[in-house]
Amino acid sequence: MKGFLTLNALRVLGDSTHSTGSFLEAFLSSTKGDYRALRNWRRHRSSRSGVTLEQLQTHRFYTLISILKRDGLIRKSSLGGWFRTPKGNTKLQQLKKRLSLSFPSQEYPKA
Repeated sequence: MKGFLTLNALRVLGDSTHSTGSFLEAFLSSTKGDYRALRNWRRHRSSRSGVTLEQLQTHRFYTLISILKRDGLIRKSSLGGWFRTPKGNTKLQQLKKRLSLSFPSQEYPKA
């Protein structure tokens, strides 16, 4: 779902500053379900390319950080940690509202 990773990243940052390592750990643990397709991709490609799932997840995380930073949603503090900007707070509220109005997931419990 479009915007779900951005929403999770902004939620993880909260109102405090996080180091890149702690942000990466919290982000990856909060988005495990989003990596199903990435895991399937790994089964087909890893034997040929030598790239591990962890490397792919880390690359995806740093790409997201770059996009959030470029858009002004997060910023790096002078002490080296990441924090959400006022623009990021606004975007978080917009994403929460938009995703709450979207259709429910098509994943239903097995009978």
